[in-house]
Amino acid sequence: MKVRVVSSADDFYHLRNAWDQLLSNCRDGNTFLTWEWQYMWYKYFGSHRKLCVLVLEEDGETVGILPLVHLSRHKFPLSYTMTETMGGELSDYGGIILDDRDQTRADRALEVLGRYLAGHRMIVVFNQVPETSKLHALARDRRFSATLRVTEKMASVNYYVELPPLLEDYYASLNKKMLKNLRRINRNLEKLGELRIRRATGDTIENDLHSLWALYNGKLARKNLPALDKGTREFYSDFYRELARKGELDFNLLEVDGSPVAINVGFKQKEIYYFYMTMYDDRYYDYSPGNIIVLNQFRYLYDNGFKEMDFLRGDESYKSKMWRASSRQNSRLIVVKQQPLSGLIARYADLRWRFGYFRQHGLIGNYNLYVERKRNTTALART
Repeated sequence: MKVRVVSSADDFYHLRNAWDQLLSNCRDGNTFLTWEWQYMWYKYFGSHRKLCVLVLEEDGETVGILPLVHLSRHKFPLSYTMTETMGGELSDYGGIILDDRDQTRADRALEVLGRYLAGHRMIVVFNQVPETSKLHALARDRRFSATLRVTEKMASVNYYVELPPLLEDYYASLNKKMLKNLRRINRNLEKLGELRIRRATGDTIENDLHSLWALYNGKLARKNLPALDKGTREFYSDFYRELARKGELDFNLLEVDGSPVAINVGFKQKEIYYFYMTMYDDRYYDYSPGNIIVLNQFRYLYDNGFKEMDFLRGDESYKSKMWRASSRQNSRLIVVKQQPLSGLIARYADLRWRFGYFRQHGLIGNYNLYVERKRNTTALART
């Protein structure tokens, strides 16, 4: 088994078919590890980073992919290169893509990857690694202790609902008063005009994207915040278009007389539904349009054979209090070659990562991150 490094955007583009095939056989596969998400992120946000996609191959077959980028820092008197997973803070999940059909080969691929990282003395920050993933197991796997030091930091808490066999069973687990209120609100919405939930198609996606960004920028304007920048808007729009072509995008609109009241964007990956973004018209705030969309969404999940609703990152109270979501932890892993100063190097790498986050988000953003982590720790303790 060998490691091939993909360092050009053109080679990255042509990796698409092998990537899709590998992801379909990966137990840890999720939307944020798709070629579409990773490629679009690099296209729009990777200009000041050096591409480093590690492709593990055996007998002419791709058996593993680790999407990374290098970020060089030059601060007198230090000069170093930090390597981190592609997708940055936009990704709710990070990780490695491995073919899980052959467990022995998958384990061997991890060993080869570990030797490669150690041999090249790479300082790697893996962000948003799920606690259930193979990559997370590196932190506790003794086979790597001789060559790699893995330091684990809490990154976030994600909320999810593991769906019972019947929709009625799930509804029975919810607060009866809450369900009654939402159904009453739904009836009140129906009195305003023709109420329907419509899903975007290839013919409507462009107009529907326009409606989404109009609601999004309207929300920002009411908070006296600048509109979404062009690059970020184009990143999401292109990603949604690509995912729609694969049939993995769920873009649904709650409409009254044909006008959008709320829009939900979700991702479909195997039997998991990722509840990614909801925007609503503030004029309908008293009608709880976001919760009306969620209520109807669960019926869609059951009708289409999904086993899990993943609410993704964020400690919003509605996830656990209203929808009885459970929580699980994402970690940030700092991986360095095992050596006498590896602990100091890992700590320095973590501090540099935190400093980069601070520069990007400022004082208020970092205070919010601190508050979220405190809440996340409490949430995990209760789980």
